[in-house]
Amino acid sequence: RHTRYWRGWSSGVCSSDLGAPVSESYALRIYVSVLLVLCACLSLIFLSLEHYPNFSMVEVVWLALLLSQALCNPVQALLDLLIETSSKRVSLPSLDFRAGIPQECRVAVVVPALLSNERGVKSLLSRLEQHYLLNQDANIKFVLLTDFLDASEPAQASDAQLIDAASNGVKALNTRFGNEAGTIFFLLHRPRKFAPLQGVWMGEERKRGKLLDLNGLVLRGETDKFSQIVGDPSELRVVRYVVTVDADTGVPLHAVRRLVACIAHPTNKAILSADGRTVVRGHALLQPSMKNRVEGLSSTLWQRLATGVKEPIDSGLVRESPEHYAFGSSSYFGKGVYDVEVLDIVLADRFPKDLVLSHDVVEGGVGRCGCLAGVCLTEEVPTDLLAESKRRSRWIRGDWQNLFLVLVGRLGADHFQ
Repeated sequence: RHTRYWRGWSSGVCSSDLGAPVSESYALRIYVSVLLVLCACLSLIFLSLEHYPNFSMVEVVWLALLLSQALCNPVQALLDLLIETSSKRVSLPSLDFRAGIPQECRVAVVVPALLSNERGVKSLLSRLEQHYLLNQDANIKFVLLTDFLDASEPAQASDAQLIDAASNGVKALNTRFGNEAGTIFFLLHRPRKFAPLQGVWMGEERKRGKLLDLNGLVLRGETDKFSQIVGDPSELRVVRYVVTVDADTGVPLHAVRRLVACIAHPTNKAILSADGRTVVRGHALLQPSMKNRVEGLSSTLWQRLATGVKEPIDSGLVRESPEHYAFGSSSYFGKGVYDVEVLDIVLADRFPKDLVLSHDVVEGGVGRCGCLAGVCLTEEVPTDLLAESKRRSRWIRGDWQNLFLVLVGRLGADHFQ
């Protein structure tokens, strides 16, 4: 009764208590069925408008399938719009942390990144400092979680210079902003390991591996995965939540406090299934809204075309999620807040090594990711068409891989043998 609640930071998403897991499963089946039926009907309508006397039945079927593929996106957009306009919007409840984050909800803002060159290291340190200046709180730690670039050998000539630059930069930030409360900024760096499937020396499991190793440090004090640590790692043992953002992600004023205030609310607390492998109520992760961002005068022509000249950040990547209205959970895109202990439990020995590309999506599925539209982060648009194409190629390959995970019925390493 002494807890104060605040709804001003959350908007436009369903409460985590709406609908049992069984009803969510039926909702998904209905959604997919309606989508497939609409695509099939529209394909038949279009095909009936023309005659194809020179086509065999097999060729007509293939034409119908291709047409259904082309119609899938606009039909899904219309279906999502129907769900969004017809659903009752209930805000995710949030605690009142305007006075600060309490000790029992300590959080670390983590930036997983690659050390590529000295200019990149300076950019990472500048971004980490910016996150701190906009989100100052006695119970927020800021962590630079790094790997080296892939290489044909375990060590490169430039490695020592890069790790020294990162270490000295983090130490300088602690000297400038440090206080008696403890270390504010940390560097956790991993060495390269040989990946047989890729045939290169790289950071084990890339971003996913970095976060798993961080979780191991927080929960069990495992520091052996890191070759370079700046700051006392024991101070991270008290962290309960992690806000993970990319190197180009912008975190607005007090956004970290608002994310933690929502995931810490009792009704959003993650509840595990009987086997402890999946979150069935509440949320282990929360995905905020994302908007594109361009860097003013330094932006490229492609960035301006992709985002719009008049309103550079008006092109939303993730807004209010219609799937959250229908299913009680939404997709996770790798930038948000998660409960360290719960996510560590549901992901323990879940996936085989070096075989899961789009791990964010499947992690959001087993962790029952919630959509928090009232908090908005920003993300820089790729500088050119080639960078955008590479990013989309990676997404598409990951989606095809995740399709196999759906078909096998459950996520487990034994299905990949």
